[in-house]
Amino acid sequence: LGVWDEEIDAGYPQDANTVVMKAGNALKLKGSFAARELFGLIHAESAKVLATYGGDFYAGRPALTVNGFGQGEAYYVAARTEADFLSAFYGALIDRLELAPALDAELPEGVSAQLRTDGKTDYVFVMNFNATSSTVTLKAKPARRDLLTGKAVKGALELEPYGVRVLASER
Repeated sequence: LGVWDEEIDAGYPQDANTVVMKAGNALKLKGSFAARELFGLIHAESAKVLATYGGDFYAGRPALTVNGFGQGEAYYVAARTEADFLSAFYGALIDRLELAPALDAELPEGVSAQLRTDGKTDYVFVMNFNATSSTVTLKAKPARRDLLTGKAVKGALELEPYGVRVLASER
């Protein structure tokens, strides 16, 4: 990872700090994000610092780094962050790596889609982790086949509470 992790500082639940993105960072993230409870005290060795802590005695210390390794990169998030940082961070990685989603749809909160393939057929496991029903609107055409019902699915996909659907389509 290209860092030396000196220690992790565990604060009280109300302890907070900020992760401040450095201008011109490789992920093109801007602004600052809340960090709570866990704060890693790291030293960048071969890693590049993308963000630093904004306050307390942590101010200016690395909070997010990236290190080239082989043909890839390894990121180190040194603090416990909140959902807004995670959404921005993972969104930036998705854009940077030009990753395609498992399912061409906006997934409601609590719904996930996982792709598996045998090289000929793609299988997408759509799972609802909510105690209420969820609807996923499929954008892709043509229709996919629901392996649990045998029916073609296009448009709205209804998921019962804690329900799962397995959708298949030929490559």
